[in-house]
Amino acid sequence: MPRILLIEDDEQMRKLIKQRLSDTYEVFDTGDGTEALGLALEHRPDVILLDLMMPRYSGLELCQTLSSVGPTQRIPILVITGDANADTKAYCLNLGAWDYFEKPVDFARLKTTLANILKATPQPQASEATVHLKVIVKLRGTGTQGKEFELLTWTDEVSPSGFLCRCSVPVAKESTVEVFVTSRQGERRIGEAELTNIQWENMPWQACQFKFSGPVTDWVV
Repeated sequence: MPRILLIEDDEQMRKLIKQRLSDTYEVFDTGDGTEALGLALEHRPDVILLDLMMPRYSGLELCQTLSSVGPTQRIPILVITGDANADTKAYCLNLGAWDYFEKPVDFARLKTTLANILKATPQPQASEATVHLKVIVKLRGTGTQGKEFELLTWTDEVSPSGFLCRCSVPVAKESTVEVFVTSRQGERRIGEAELTNIQWENMPWQACQFKFSGPVTDWVV
């Protein structure tokens, strides 16, 4: 089933929207803007439904962030709000939202819009096959402050040439780390990897893309 991330702080509205869409879509929902960013990274939804009036992060801030950064950049965003102001609608569309729905929601139009988006949105073609796989890895290297570190973390996805993992330590791009895999059988060194990309830099859920810079030993794929 196509996946939808519903970001709405009104619990009753969130339950109503989820109920009306759950027969066709797998719906992940949250009322917290901070959690929403993490869910978007974790579940990679096909469409995001976003309320504007949110605690902590406003819907406008989330719309701008989700439509401009990293792996969420191409995910269509539909704004759902009680704000009927034409300037707000124009602003949301300029930020990157695909459409704008006023409350009470016209579910017939919403379902038609969702179907049309999923039909029209091309699926990205990966240059290399990746697998969504959680592997416990240890990274050893030098951070941006010149201090050596060892970090135990896990991958979000892996490929023959590298991996994406959560990395709470500030590391400079193009720096190299040693990579170890940890399992019940113990720890084994895999090789060295270069940091090629950082997603959500300086955030608690920061993720780093590493590419192996030489031969690897007993990697998972």
